[in-house]
Amino acid sequence: MTDEQIFKHYINVAEILGEMFGPILEVIVHDLRKPEHSIIAIVNGHITGRTVGDGTSDLGVLRLRGEVPDKIVGYENQSPSGEKLKSSTLAIRNSEGELLGSFSMNLQISYFDQFGKFIEQLISTHSNTFTPKKEQFYLFTPREEIKAACQHFLVEQGLMGKPLNKAQKKEVVAYLHHEGHLNKRGVVTIISEELGVSRNTIYRYLKEIEQQIHNKGL
Repeated sequence: MTDEQIFKHYINVAEILGEMFGPILEVIVHDLRKPEHSIIAIVNGHITGRTVGDGTSDLGVLRLRGEVPDKIVGYENQSPSGEKLKSSTLAIRNSEGELLGSFSMNLQISYFDQFGKFIEQLISTHSNTFTPKKEQFYLFTPREEIKAACQHFLVEQGLMGKPLNKAQKKEVVAYLHHEGHLNKRGVVTIISEELGVSRNTIYRYLKEIEQQIHNKGL
């Protein structure tokens, strides 16, 4: 591959990257054989204000002197206008290892600072005396509501995953009655299936519970 073909390859890469990540990524190809006018291709040059025909930077001069490594990735940089940049540079060499130029990228990270502030504001939460620390979202079907209520009671009582005796099953029904879950159509069938008892048993529990409530009110 000739030197000019090598440069053509890097110019093509610069154009693809610049178009894909524009306008926040500047991509430059330098021909360091002529450092005073080293820029032979630049995409999104508005970031540093440079154009084709401009000279190399001080980093390019150091590269010509052999004082920097061929690859430098993600170093902190700044545009002439003061914008924060994240930069990377790669030496371009031919098959004989001779230095031809450099391929450089400058990412305008100040853009992400602004975006980060927006995201931070978007996801931030605020304490409010009128809302609970954790909102409880209600389920939409009676079966899901009953199941969730049963699980809540069993967890609170330390009974989750344990076989329930008759008295404990009655306590579950009493809890559901107290929480207002028995005023929906079909809930007796749902509760009987959840507890593994007959519908008649649930009705008997309810009759006993209501009688107990009535006796307490006397």
